Amino acid sequence: MDGLDGRKQKILAAVVEQYIAHGEPVGSKVICGLLDMAVSSATVRNELSELSEMGYLEQPHTSAGRVPSQKGYRYYVDRLMSRRRLSDAERQKIAGMLTLDSGDPEKLLEVASSALAHLTNCAAISTLPSDESALIRKVELICVGKRTVMIILLTSTGILKSRAGKADSDLNEDALASFHQIIKHHFLNLPVADVSIAMIQTLAASLGEKAFAMTPLLVMLAELCREVVSSDIKLEGQNNLLTHHEYEGSVFDLLRFLASREQLRRIVDSSENKPLHIVIGSENSAPQMAGSSMILAKYDIDGREGGRLGILGPTRIDYGRMMPHMEYLTETVSRLLSELLSDD
Repeated sequence: MDGLDGRKQKILAAVVEQYIAHGEPVGSKVICGLLDMAVSSATVRNELSELSEMGYLEQPHTSAGRVPSQKGYRYYVDRLMSRRRLSDAERQKIAGMLTLDSGDPEKLLEVASSALAHLTNCAAISTLPSDESALIRKVELICVGKRTVMIILLTSTGILKSRAGKADSDLNEDALASFHQIIKHHFLNLPVADVSIAMIQTLAASLGEKAFAMTPLLVMLAELCREVVSSDIKLEGQNNLLTHHEYEGSVFDLLRFLASREQLRRIVDSSENKPLHIVIGSENSAPQMAGSSMILAKYDIDGREGGRLGILGPTRIDYGRMMPHMEYLTETVSRLLSELLSDD
């Protein structure tokens, strides 16, 4: 049992929603005006006091009203919050912010993150699709000069990587044809995690006289595959955090922490593997995130697990408003990526 009867639940919900809306401690008189039951101000004060003793509310100052604690936010999000529905206009706005014009899945995720940051006034997070199971979908070799080349790699999970480099000899049409034949027979539909320098060395030994020209190009491909497996996390809209007064003097510590993408990646990767997951306050493992919440949503690609989109802001964010935005945007990204990477 959670120990909260119906009246305490309504009072807790009212405090959370008023605090989210106005950012000021909530007093008993305000609560009395919001409840759909006849309750005296004295009774509400007693209930607020008991909710504080139980750890659901906090009182910043002795004479001030109450604000939600981390425990209060968690209870509200899990049990009391009303999920808002997006209007048709809001859906159209989100759809209009996303585009496939570039044909680049990674660019689409960047645009989606920017849209999230704009819609929520929070920092937006995106991770590239799950990398260990990604397959090589396509490899292109483009000659920029006689020995200067660009290799482009596209994976089954939508990651697009490119790298420029130098070949050890001039590249003619026969060399280009040989490269693409090697890709066709040895690399297409191969897991990117299987492509290593050792694998390239073994393959080169079987290429005979072509090995001298092909090995530097294949090494570049192996380096691209390694980048895919170790893809980092993307962050957009960090400056939005400067507008939230809740952070006060801690915002620069938070921004410095977020600048280290690897630490943020570990937090995101360690969160629960749910379609939509909310991490509140000190549920984040880093002390710099103790005053922040994350809402993370999974996107998929043609039924396969992809990556995550998310937002990061103060614990006072409007969970009920932002969660539907997150869900719809993630659903749209899943559909667009599936269309883009379809085999049809």
